[in-house]
Amino acid sequence: MEQRILTVGTITRAIRARKLLAAGRIPSRMVKTAGTAASGCAYGLEVNATDLPAAMRILEENDIAYEWQKNG
Repeated sequence: MEQRILTVGTITRAIRARKLLAAGRIPSRMVKTAGTAASGCAYGLEVNATDLPAAMRILEENDIAYEWQKNG
């Protein structure tokens, strides 16, 4: 299955986002992503591409900023 990564920034925000997605029955996996040289590393959640719209809605409803990218 195709995966997408929702980059949320800090590990604290990633943990909160993962709990929110789990409550919405969206499986996710926390991943460490490469950031820019200025920002260092960042954290994100890997979700199935089919779950992406619902995951984005949950994060937006809970004021969690994110960027998404295709994994691979």
